[in-house]
This record gives sequence, C-alpha cells and structure tokens, in this order.
Amino acid sequence: MSSEFLPRAILEISEALVLSSEEDDLEPFGTTKYWTYLGISIALIILSGLMAGLTVGYSSIDELSLEVKARAGTEKDKQNAKIFKPILKRYHLVLATLVTTNAVAVETLPLFLDRIFPTYMTIILSATAILIFGEILPQSICTGPKKIKIAKFFAPFVKFMFVILYPICFPISKALDFFVGEHATV
Repeated sequence: MSSEFLPRAILEISEALVLSSEEDDLEPFGTTKYWTYLGISIALIILSGLMAGLTVGYSSIDELSLEVKARAGTEKDKQNAKIFKPILKRYHLVLATLVTTNAVAVETLPLFLDRIFPTYMTIILSATAILIFGEILPQSICTGPKKIKIAKFFAPFVKFMFVILYPICFPISKALDFFVGEHATV
C-alpha cells in the first residue's frame, strides 16, 4: 500500500462530497421552504437534546431516595414521587421510548439540512449540532441540580411519547426485560 494512497483517497472522498451536492438542488436562501427546512432542523436538534437529556436525567434519579422521600419527605417530595414512580416503574419502556425518539431525530436531521446546505456542510453542521446541542449540553443540564424540576416538567411529554411509540417500544422493553432482566422498581 502506497504512502500517498490515504491522502489521495481522502482528497477523492472530499471532492465527491463537495460535487455530490448540486447547488441547483438546494432551496434558495430566504424562501419559505428554506425557512421551513431550517425550522424543522432546529426542532430536531432540540428534540434530540431533550431526549438525550431526559434519558440520562431519568436514569440518574435514585429510586431508593425517591421511595424514602415518598414516605417521609415533604409534600413536594411526595408529589414528585407520585409523578416519577409510574414512569420509572417501566424503566425499559422509558429507555426505549427516549432513545428511539432521539435516534429518529438524529437520523432525520441530515435529510432536512441536505435540502438547504451542500452535503459537506450538512455533515459538519449535523455532527456538530448533535454533539453540542443534542448530547453534551442537554445531558449536563438534565443531570445537574435541576434534574428533578426538568424531569417533572417533561413527565407529561414522556407519557405522551409512550403512547405514540408504544407499538415499537413496548416489544423492545419486553425484550430488554427478558434478556437483561427487569429493572429494579420503586
């Protein structure tokens, strides 16, 4: 294998990426379709971030502490436990729902970005936006000191996503229960 093979291959791939996106196929800046695709892209980044954050946020809620607070905590602690116990009782369903929604958002994002940016820009923007705004930032926020408030605020949305994705996520959760074992419940 020649030492110049790798640099030549990288150059050919990068040229193919730049040339594969016909400028004529892109929506012109400022058109309704352009702003629609951009808005959908931003919404997908936000959805991805929310799902990634909630996944680690719900996973980081200490179930034993929640149970203790439900029995001997303040009225607010008891109210939070009442909200979280039904959600965390079906942990694998929560996990499957949040991760599936995140995956759909992450995989769909490049389809919309590719309509308004050249392919090489789509790759760069998609990867960067998901890394920063769809993973790192939301996970740090949702595991921080306000994780209970955030989890409580989005509990109705999580329950809504249960209903929407139930036909897909319920079998996944049951497979996880069978192969991994049921998650300890509160």
